Amino acid sequence: LFLTIEGGSFFIAALNLVVPSVQIALTCFLFKPMRAAAIPALGKRLSRAMKSGNIVAAKALWEEAEITGDRQLFQLILPHLTFFLATVQSCGFMSEEMKDLEKLSDEELDTLQCIASVFAGEALCDLSDLKIGDSGAKVVA
Repeated sequence: LFLTIEGGSFFIAALNLVVPSVQIALTCFLFKPMRAAAIPALGKRLSRAMKSGNIVAAKALWEEAEITGDRQLFQLILPHLTFFLATVQSCGFMSEEMKDLEKLSDEELDTLQCIASVFAGEALCDLSDLKIGDSGAKVVA
């Protein structure tokens, strides 16, 4: 319809329709594999930023990856946050049952995610509903 009214090349009109359609299709099919491939590198960069005390870089990585609201993403990235895990374990917060990161409950993941967000420079972390105990308070402090 546009070509008949305005005129122009059929090739250009087809590209204007095909390119966005292909981009949308590729996004739908490749999002999860690309995210899975990026998780180890993101986790290492985030862990390095936490370890060096570079709060600006840690916060930027945390926010750009949108880890705050995504429990599944946090569960995938958690094994790569070596500095955070070492700190949490050295303070005695992680029990023997929690050391198997694949078997953490949703509540345990939420608690660790909230504490990790503090390490990543987030200003607010509502721990009032979570049972963190003295060792958890040491980690947050």
